[in-house]
Amino acid sequence: MGELLRLHRYAFENNVKALSELLGSETISEKTLNYKDKFGNTAIHLALILGHKECVELLLQHKASIKECNKEGWTPLSEAVSYGDRDIIRSVIERLREESKNNFDQRRLKIAQNLKNIPDFYLEAKWDFHTWVPLLSRFLPNDVCKIYKKGCTIRMDSTLIDFKDRQWKRGDISFLYQGDAKSIDRSLVVMDNCAKVFHSALETDTEADIEEQISMLLSNDIVSMSVSSKDIAFQKVKSGWIWKVDKIEDVGAFHSNFYTMNGFYLIVRKRREHLTDEMVHSNKNAMKLFSQHGTMDENFQCNYIESLSPPKKGRYSFEQYLMCDAQPSDLGRKKKVKITRKQIKAVLAVSDDFPLSKDILVDALEGFLPLKKFEKLVEFLRNKLPDGSPVRVDVPILPTIHAVISFTDYNPNIEDLPDSYFQIPDSYSEATTRIF
Repeated sequence: MGELLRLHRYAFENNVKALSELLGSETISEKTLNYKDKFGNTAIHLALILGHKECVELLLQHKASIKECNKEGWTPLSEAVSYGDRDIIRSVIERLREESKNNFDQRRLKIAQNLKNIPDFYLEAKWDFHTWVPLLSRFLPNDVCKIYKKGCTIRMDSTLIDFKDRQWKRGDISFLYQGDAKSIDRSLVVMDNCAKVFHSALETDTEADIEEQISMLLSNDIVSMSVSSKDIAFQKVKSGWIWKVDKIEDVGAFHSNFYTMNGFYLIVRKRREHLTDEMVHSNKNAMKLFSQHGTMDENFQCNYIESLSPPKKGRYSFEQYLMCDAQPSDLGRKKKVKITRKQIKAVLAVSDDFPLSKDILVDALEGFLPLKKFEKLVEFLRNKLPDGSPVRVDVPILPTIHAVISFTDYNPNIEDLPDSYFQIPDSYSEATTRIF
């Protein structure tokens, strides 16, 4: 155990020389680099919590993972924001983009092979967004995604360009996953059909985009959202006033059985130790404006936020840290955490008439995993579900927002669609600014 924690010790103690020598040795595997201590922290978690900048850079250079969560649900980016050094946050964001792109690249061959094994089809998916915040659902958008699959290529047409917590943008866009693309940058492309431009959906943000993102992170709560589904149970929905029978209704063209999901919980953790009282007040006012009018201030611009002053030096040695029963809240900047646990009262509909099984749906949608809403949908579909094909699911997308996704139409006959429909049109030019 001691050998596995050497990286942790050097990162904790800011021993740059020893850390550099150990990382440069041939004994460091990916498993050792991302090994978690008793609190679920990797070495880079500790370096970020304590603001040990040179240790952070060394670990990033050796490709330490930025996607790992500790036992409290916090990622390295969460800890970087809490400490508040813009240079460190920028380095973590850049590594996160690189890691996400590499992970997607490693799955490309498998995704393409899975698509080849699936019959061609057209699928219509309706997205209705809702919130648990009173009165807000009437302001939230909906979308109908039209999905066309041919060979190892899949195209999705959408009218919702971007959707964040309190902002969204309409348009006419298409996402094109090309399993046989020669480069990863052409494997997932987004096209603006009004402006007739395109760019890689995996392309790196501009310097200005990253700077704005850092300021947004430093002026808002740090949020961790997880879904507890290990105790989930499905119960058939009953209908009728006197004689109760199983509820059977059509979802689109498909005769469906309905289930309620019990034991399905959303856990949201929020931290704001990095925020001033003024920022907290401003965020509350923005939420109040949104709840009253369904819009953000059109003139809203995120102000540049300077790096924060470092927190007080910790009082723990590495041995004392490991002896604690729980991770000390005053390791690094003293945490201000609020945890909410909400039972999700969701309904699932499954149908024997729908020709795409759960596993086929997952295989077909994997090409869109870099898009967050599809990532959440695929995560849900990987749960153990009742027999039949899912045709309506209720999925948490953001801490206060969930989406009801209904598969309303299916057609296997798309032979008339030309191959050019699954390619970037010659008349489209490469976009100079991001579409989403």
